[in-house]
Amino acid sequence: MGVWIRIAGLALLVMAAIAAPVFVLQTVQQDREISASIVISTPPERVWQILTATHEYPKWNPFIQRITGQIASGSELSVVMVPPNGAAMTFHPLVLAAEPGRELRWRGQWLGGGLFDVEHRFLLEQIEKNATRFTQSEKFSGLLVGKFTSGLFDKTGIGFSLMNEALKRLAEGKPIEPPQKLK
Repeated sequence: MGVWIRIAGLALLVMAAIAAPVFVLQTVQQDREISASIVISTPPERVWQILTATHEYPKWNPFIQRITGQIASGSELSVVMVPPNGAAMTFHPLVLAAEPGRELRWRGQWLGGGLFDVEHRFLLEQIEKNATRFTQSEKFSGLLVGKFTSGLFDKTGIGFSLMNEALKRLAEGKPIEPPQKLK
């Protein structure tokens, strides 16, 4: 009987050692969402046309400087983002939605699902005959989202605003400053 109690005690100790780090990470986890919107004086179809002409991004987009791959649900993209005062980051997300004139959305995962997942969304809403509300957002989820990534949220929010403003200027036919070239 004493051997079985020792084995049961050891099993409980092993389970606690495995569960403790997961519990700590879950208490640190803080799913986050950030977004930035802008009103563009042109119809959604024109905004969509610029948004999906990804080969033109290096000429105008200060935040997402390169996208390769097919803009279609189920496709994998290669996306190069350059946060303000940051280094280029390359992701390979899966396109979840590509509705012309309405929405483009993709999801990327780091080290498999559940650790650091990001869902990026561009939403186009016609608010007048020649006006579009363009909203760019990201949902961050997973065990590694929390205090370890706080600077990332600030830089991403600034990047959204810079991209949104450049998109507005381009769509409205105003002059734009080309972004810094990727190295």
